[in-house]
Parts: sequence; C-alpha cells; structure tokens
Amino acid sequence: MISGDYGNSIIFSDKPASEWALGYPVGNGRTGAIIKGKIKTERIALNHDLLWRRFMERPEKRTAELLPEVRRLCAAGLWDEAQDLFLTRIPETGHALYINPFVPFCDLGLFLHHKDGEITGYRRQLDMKRAAVTVEYDAGARHYRREYFCSFPAGLFFIRITCSAMGCLGGEVSLSRLPDPDCEITGSSSPGLIGLEGLFEEGVTFAAQTRFYQKGGRLTGGNRTYLPPPYKTPAPDTGGIVFDFRDETQKFEPFGVSTCFDAADEVLIAVALATDDEAHCPPAELCARKLSALGDTYPDTEALFEEHIKDHQKLYGRAGLFIAGGSGTETTDTLVERAAAGNVDNALYELLYNMGRYLAIASGRPQAEGAAPKSPMNLQGLWNQDRRPAWDCDFHLDLNLEMCYWGLDAANLGELMEPLAAWLKRLMPQARACAADIHGCGGILMAATCDNKTIGNVDNIGYCFTSAAAWLAQVLWIHYEYSRDEAFLKNDL
Repeated sequence: MISGDYGNSIIFSDKPASEWALGYPVGNGRTGAIIKGKIKTERIALNHDLLWRRFMERPEKRTAELLPEVRRLCAAGLWDEAQDLFLTRIPETGHALYINPFVPFCDLGLFLHHKDGEITGYRRQLDMKRAAVTVEYDAGARHYRREYFCSFPAGLFFIRITCSAMGCLGGEVSLSRLPDPDCEITGSSSPGLIGLEGLFEEGVTFAAQTRFYQKGGRLTGGNRTYLPPPYKTPAPDTGGIVFDFRDETQKFEPFGVSTCFDAADEVLIAVALATDDEAHCPPAELCARKLSALGDTYPDTEALFEEHIKDHQKLYGRAGLFIAGGSGTETTDTLVERAAAGNVDNALYELLYNMGRYLAIASGRPQAEGAAPKSPMNLQGLWNQDRRPAWDCDFHLDLNLEMCYWGLDAANLGELMEPLAAWLKRLMPQARACAADIHGCGGILMAATCDNKTIGNVDNIGYCFTSAAAWLAQVLWIHYEYSRDEAFLKNDL
C-alpha cells in the first residue's frame, strides 16, 4: 500500500446536482447509491447488483439446420436470398426482447426541516480516498453536515446527519419505488423503522429496511402503510426495446412508507437491501439480520466509519497518480468546463485515474466468502434509476464489459476480476448450447448482449458477432499475465 497522499482524490461542487447523472456515487459492490445533495428534499436512488428482471429466457433459433442452404445460396451469389432465409429465424433488431434489464431497487427520501436563514457555504464532496460523500452548508447561524457511505464490512448504506446547534435536527425519512405496472410494492413503518417489499410479476422478490437512530429528541410514525407515488404509471412492457426513463422534474414528496424525527442532536440512518437471489430466506428477514448487528442503542458511528475507511483503503490505497502543477482549489465543475474549452488541468488527469479505480471498487468488488455471487459491472456500473434503462444496463460484450476490466490489474485490483470469471463459468452451458443452435458447431458462443443469468437474444445484427468469447478470454489471459495464478486458469474457468 502506498503511504501518504493518493493524488487528487476529491471531487467537489458548490451546488447540488441538477440531475441524477451528476450525483456522486457510493457503493460496496452489492449496494449502490447516488447522492445529488439537495438541501431540504433529497431523493437517493438505491441499487442492488442482483436485482434484475427474469421475464426472458434465451430462445432457440435452430439456424444450424439452415446452414447448408445458406451456403449454397451464398456460393451462387444470392446474398439477399441467404439473408432472407436467416431472417425467418432471426428477429430484426429492435423487434424483440433481448435480455432482462437491471432495475432500480427503491428511493430513500430525506426531508429536512430547517430553521429560517439564508443558505450559504454549500459544498458537496466525494472523497474517493474515504469512499464517502459529504454535503454541508450553513442555514442562518447553524452549520449542517450529512455524510453518506456504503460499508462493505457492515453490508449497509449509512447516512449520518449533524448540526452545530443542539436539538435542531428534524424531518422525515421515506422508502418508495417508482411506479411500475410489473411490480407490486408493500410496506410498513413504526417509529424508527421502515420496511418495503417488492414482487415482480415473474416472481422476483426483494426488500429494503431502514433503521433510524437519533441522539435526543423524539421519533414518531409517518406513513404507516405504503402510499404509492402520485405519478402516472407507465404501460406494461409488451416487447421490443422500449426504454422508460425517469422524469426528474416531478416533485418528490414523502410518499411510500416513512418515519419522522424531531429535536435531535445527531441522526444515523442505516439501510439494508436484499433480493431473493442473495437470501436463503425471505429478503426482509435478511435485511433484519443485517440491521440487527447494529444493536438497539445509538451505534458508535466513528467506529463504523473508520472500519469502512480502513477496509476501502486496502484496495484504493494500492496505487496513486501524482502530476505536478494541478489546481487544488477549483471545483471539479470548473475543471471540466475548462477542459471542454481545451484547457485541461493536471488535477483532472489525477481525478480521472482515481475515479476509474474508485468506481471499479464501488461497483465491482467481490462479495465476502459465503455470500451470493457478485454480478459483474454492468453498463452503468452499479447505478440505475430508470425502470427500463438505456440498453437495459446489460453486459455489452462488443467492448463495454471488456473495457470495465482492462485496467484492473494495472491498478493492482486483480481480485475484482473474480465476478467476471465466475459469471462466465455460470453461463458456459448456455454458451455451448448457443454455439450448436446458431452455428451448428462446438465451442461456445456469447451473444453481444447478456444479463446476469442469460445469454441474450440474437438478432439480425448480432448473429454474426462471434468475437465475444475470444475477447473475454483475452481479458482473463491478461489477468493471468499479471497474476501468474495457474489455479485461476485451471479451476476458475
């Protein structure tokens, strides 16, 4: 581990994020969150790496039996006829479901009551060295501070809220999920504890629980049973690629289920997420187990935070990039604006290097021994707020997945290769069947787009793409060249 500084590890802004994509990410490989840093009304989009839909299985195409005739037509120069024959079995792009999408888990709402006073001194910061986001500002004479982090040792997402004046923290915390015609949501709350459970029409189940601790003041109930968001519910998926993006202009209010707090000195919010793929018990029961480790009294927040930082730095502290002459005072927004105009500050190069490592750790680290297998990093890492996101947040094997893993060993993060190798091993039987089905040959065929359990549907663009398996093998071989781990080649693939 390198000692001292890691290069530029601070991304910061003097204003809240105007949209989800500009928020700051935290994650522990399994749970992810995006922090926009709003002052009074904060919506935190939560994700779990194993929450994928399961409505589609890989369809058989049986094109291997067409190959003799296709070859005859090609040999005769009848290319259009050969293509038309293939299209009797292969759907045209955009006209079929390809894969199961990676979907949002839920939203945590944070609604803070402030005393009157002008908001000044605002700062939103992602400290990649500590894997924590902070939001702080002055409201009149009072200084407010919020800290957000996803702890790998605890398996929980935490928010710690403090104020410079005693007894001045009050507000409401909620759990809700965006309207979805395919998902039934239920929930309940009591003072200091709220729970949400989801059931997709194909049987996928998941649950979230939030435990609330405070010093001083009182806790009261909010929405005791689930109150659906008052937004228009979209039409059900009926086939094809129909992306469904969240409307961020909608006013966010404390619907769902919630609990309220008042006159507190300090507040700690702990959030547990679980899916049926992770749990050998009902997901809500696993959430309760994760939270029970904190106990009933106010936890030692400094110990929790230090444990989290120490664990994170075991990975993040292995490398660093130092370039002289970079700015240490400009906001990251300003650095990006100047770079767009052709003036790239050296501080931005350091940030880009460290951000790549940080995102890989936050979204791609393997889970503890005995835990459910980790899903590889998807198109958006671990973070998604849309019911049907762009390209379903899938695993694109025609570059995107590979580039997520190319630089890991060079940054001394070779352990993060394990989820990719394990995922490939799980899909190998499907890949062999796909090679025989599509091309009538041995070996394996990985489709251009896959999800966490399924080799995707092959369309008229993707059926001729046969390079994915070789490209992925190259990624794994590069890992071997760094590690010289022969057991990885013999046993893990």
